[in-house]
Amino acid sequence: MYYRTNDLVKIQRYPSSDDDRYTISLPDSEEDYRNSIINNQEYHNKNIVFIETNIQLNSASGFSQLIFKTKRLITMISENHTETWKCPNPSINIAEYVKNCIVRNPKSKVLLEYNTKHDPSLIGSHSIQEIYNLLKKYNKTTSIIPYDTRSFFLGDRGQMELYHYGIENYTKYEIFSNFIEPYFLKLQENPNLLSLYGDYDPDIGYYLVNTYVPDIENTFRIIVTYLDTYPVEEIRKMLKDAWLKIADYFVLKYLLKNDDINEYIIIQGYMHQQNLNNVLKYFMTDMVQTQTGNPDKCVNLYKTYQFN
Repeated sequence: MYYRTNDLVKIQRYPSSDDDRYTISLPDSEEDYRNSIINNQEYHNKNIVFIETNIQLNSASGFSQLIFKTKRLITMISENHTETWKCPNPSINIAEYVKNCIVRNPKSKVLLEYNTKHDPSLIGSHSIQEIYNLLKKYNKTTSIIPYDTRSFFLGDRGQMELYHYGIENYTKYEIFSNFIEPYFLKLQENPNLLSLYGDYDPDIGYYLVNTYVPDIENTFRIIVTYLDTYPVEEIRKMLKDAWLKIADYFVLKYLLKNDDINEYIIIQGYMHQQNLNNVLKYFMTDMVQTQTGNPDKCVNLYKTYQFN
């Protein structure tokens, strides 16, 4: 179990004891966590092989595939939430792609960018709506993990104002009390809110609680120093970046935990995909080069073969 208590980060094995501590070693370089790519068409490691196909993915603005510990496939698909487009045939919708993976593999999960208190069939994302409705049809909604925690901290109104409208009329004190202070108040109420429970490699647990989370908190402290001098739109961009990383922390807790799930699919905005790629590349066994997509240039899918 990895846990944080106020400003003190403690890392202990569960059950904890003073004499039973992890020895922490950090990665020296990206190469320590990645194997070389073999060629442009085929990627492989001990358990999973990727082969590029001519099938394209409708409405995908980004596509990445990574392998964790030679046996877990992580697929990240980004979308523009309200924008859709049709690729030339052969092509497939994001929802159909997810459904095929979930139905084929009982040890797979899909992470969707919405909060548990919201109705996913009404979320402002065509892909999330379609995925939920399709998996419901196949009785597979238990394979869905909602991961967007921002409204838990900010409330629905706060999240709406940060990402759409309202913040431009706020004073510097109101910006602080509505978009920065809620994070620290929630942690004060529950110091273990960002704890890691379960089995994590020591370097991963150390990174998440001792680097990733403190970086977010330092960002908030920096923003406070800029409230008097920076334009509101610049402050908004910095706040959105900090809250994006908070949402992604809860994704990383799933992706990097040692358990029996061997396939995760994440549907998110493109900026989330970039942030997650920047973190995950240090802990992956292998990666397929990230693709970007738009109505004029669609994303190509890879067929994966898994060996036990």
